[in-house]
Amino acid sequence: MYLGVIKAGKPDTDNTTSKIIGYDLSSEAIPIIKFFTWFSIWSIPNFKLMKNILLVDENWELSTNLNFEIFNELIKLTKLAKSDLNLQNMKPIWLILFPEVNIFSKRDYYLQSELIEKYYLPKLNNLLYPRYSGIYNTIKALNYSNFSKLLDITIIYYRINKQNGDLIFQSPNLIEILFNNLPNGYKYNVLINVREKNLNKISDKRAKLEKWLERRWVKKDTIIENLKKDISKDFEKKII
Repeated sequence: MYLGVIKAGKPDTDNTTSKIIGYDLSSEAIPIIKFFTWFSIWSIPNFKLMKNILLVDENWELSTNLNFEIFNELIKLTKLAKSDLNLQNMKPIWLILFPEVNIFSKRDYYLQSELIEKYYLPKLNNLLYPRYSGIYNTIKALNYSNFSKLLDITIIYYRINKQNGDLIFQSPNLIEILFNNLPNGYKYNVLINVREKNLNKISDKRAKLEKWLERRWVKKDTIIENLKKDISKDFEKKII
């Protein structure tokens, strides 16, 4: 599961990245979280979203007019919060995207590998290629808002096989996530890597944005590979 998060707020001067060990969120305002997928911005899955998932092509892209119509309410809210003193202490707004669209699976990975070889694209071992249209629509629209940061979030799930003690890199399925439906003694470890970039540093020109996202995905794939190696080394040390 890989999340691209665009956060409204004042830009930070420090653009460095560090490994997150733990962070106390008890004193922080819980953000307003919205998702942008399948032609809509939503907080809770609804019938319209389900209909779009079933009927719309994965490579969907919004027209310019429809794009600004969908983002208009969100843009107005961030501008209002910036100008109105009564709203400046409102909760931060996070807009979450899933550029890959599909969940990573062996089947999709093998199909992708064939296309990569056919079209001479950069090879990815841990990710599916991103769909450019969704993030293009987002960057294009939010250039007119008070959103200032893009957080590139990479999440790695892993667990220990209770039967043989092996280390397994595996994401929980939807039922396990929604209902916490895990067998006894069965738990996932979660490692999160966050990279930050100023939104105004990302071009809204289609060709440049596609090239930037492709490079970002290649780097993300390397990050995942290195983190997996670190986790495996720590696991082996514990065994020894």
